[in-house]
Amino acid sequence: MFLNRLFRLSQNIFSGLYLKSSVLKNLDGLIFVNIILLILTSAFLSSDSIAFFAIISIILTVLKLLTKPRESIVFSTAEKFLLLYFIFVLISVAGSSLFIYSLKGFCKTLVY
Repeated sequence: MFLNRLFRLSQNIFSGLYLKSSVLKNLDGLIFVNIILLILTSAFLSSDSIAFFAIISIILTVLKLLTKPRESIVFSTAEKFLLLYFIFVLISVAGSSLFIYSLKGFCKTLVY
């Protein structure tokens, strides 16, 4: 898969940084704490604050995939169809006459 090849390439580049950095070695713990905060605060925070925690989780996960050696993504059949659906949605957002509103709505859907 293209994504896993891209991750392997970046992992080869950043493997030395990962081995020396205590922050990068503990990314799993940071992601877990952030998800727990997201769950606990979702009952009383605004949607913007909830989105902030969700985006931080996504960024930390991508950072982990880019730096941690031998990390990869394996998609099931259902996840492949979901990814295909989001690709179609991106194409429709790009062709929308109300591009800004469509992009904002798509980003909300993607985060939640």
